[in-house]
Amino acid sequence: MLAAGFNAVHTQRWEKSSLGFSADYFNVGPYNNIVPQRVDWDLAPITKSGALIYRHKLGESAMYKFYGTFSQTQLSLYQPNLDNPGFRQRFELDNQNIYINTNYTDILFGDLAFFAGYSYSNNNDDLGINTFPANRDDQLHQVKVKGTKNIAENAFLTVGGETWFLKADDSFSSLKANLEDKYYAGFAETDFFLSDWAAFRLGVRYEYADYIKQSNVAPRASFALKLWENDQINFAYGQFYQTPERIWLYQAKDLGFERADHYILNYQYIGDRRTFRIEGYYKDYQSLVKRNYTNPGVFTLPDYRNNGSGYARGVDIFWRDRGATFDNVDYWVSYSYLDTKRDYRDFPTLATPTFASEHTLSLVYKQFFRALNSFIGFTYTFSSGRPYYNPNNPVYNGDRTPVQHSLSFNGSWLTTIFDYFTIVYVSVTNLPGYENIYGYRFSADGKRSQAVIAPALRTYFLGVFISFDYK
Repeated sequence: MLAAGFNAVHTQRWEKSSLGFSADYFNVGPYNNIVPQRVDWDLAPITKSGALIYRHKLGESAMYKFYGTFSQTQLSLYQPNLDNPGFRQRFELDNQNIYINTNYTDILFGDLAFFAGYSYSNNNDDLGINTFPANRDDQLHQVKVKGTKNIAENAFLTVGGETWFLKADDSFSSLKANLEDKYYAGFAETDFFLSDWAAFRLGVRYEYADYIKQSNVAPRASFALKLWENDQINFAYGQFYQTPERIWLYQAKDLGFERADHYILNYQYIGDRRTFRIEGYYKDYQSLVKRNYTNPGVFTLPDYRNNGSGYARGVDIFWRDRGATFDNVDYWVSYSYLDTKRDYRDFPTLATPTFASEHTLSLVYKQFFRALNSFIGFTYTFSSGRPYYNPNNPVYNGDRTPVQHSLSFNGSWLTTIFDYFTIVYVSVTNLPGYENIYGYRFSADGKRSQAVIAPALRTYFLGVFISFDYK
């Protein structure tokens, strides 16, 4: 049972198969009546979901798996209308999501690892913005097949292909737009083990997108060198392509693939209950969709082309100690540095996107009490200010939010209720009550603004999970 809902899970096992299902219901309304909220809810979020998992062993090496899930979320709220002070605008959402994944694996002809899978997803958003209805519906079918075979004593070859079909429908009031896209891809990669200390992978991927009538060939490579018993270095390079988002495809013709080239170098140590990893990367973005500002006209539609660019470079550091230094203590530290800029979409110039924080730090500490079958934990996170668009600043995305802090607590206790295995879990986010600001909304004339903040200063969770399968 949860504070404002429930979760039920059951698994039935047979000799060669198993069937599991889960059902969830979560209503934030009762919780919001107890914990002060800073959102003017009309209908607090209500989520209903269910999942089905089936596995069947068909032979010595063959396995069939099925996974399906359905969820529905409903909510509505009011926000201040910055263009009409004293008035509110209403936003409502009814989301329904279906996802199905089924696959078959087997070992064929003695040493060919075979995989075939199919997935289907349907996401439907019924939206209401004041009195204007809107809808966004996506349907995606995807098929993937691949095989891996040992082609030499020290080499493996993987060959495969995939295809998907996307059907998208969007509407806002009386305006409607839709598209259908077919995607085809084939890939091959070879793993070579030069010795017990060195290996590399070479790969290539061919892609064709029917909507934009374009294809590409993307090479990829990686190399791993084991230095000592517990550490190694890795280098990877790859080209990656993606079809532009449909919001741009609706507005422009003759758009092509967007491209990113990745260069990654990392060092990793794993041993003696300790893990250390440091990774540096550089990503070069090319052919991004960008609005053309060279010929702005009052009555002309925006002109989008594949002439945008950008980059991202940074360093990620991770350290974890699972009780090697302190008994019954598990702690880890992660830090990320990110320098990124884009000249794409509606950006008038090269600028840092609003989602990018230059410095991010996370500290996690867990103290275990073995005799009590419990633990307590604390998590501290820090991130430097993120850019946001201020129409009163001539520098695009030139303003920064204040730095963000959060200190959270969580704890767990393993026990029994009526002899059934039970987990009691509790958590509280943002214990000190930091007032974090994630950005600002502005009126059309730029004279009024509103800070984007969390719905509540703190979030509390209490969960009691009872397993009726185990005593």
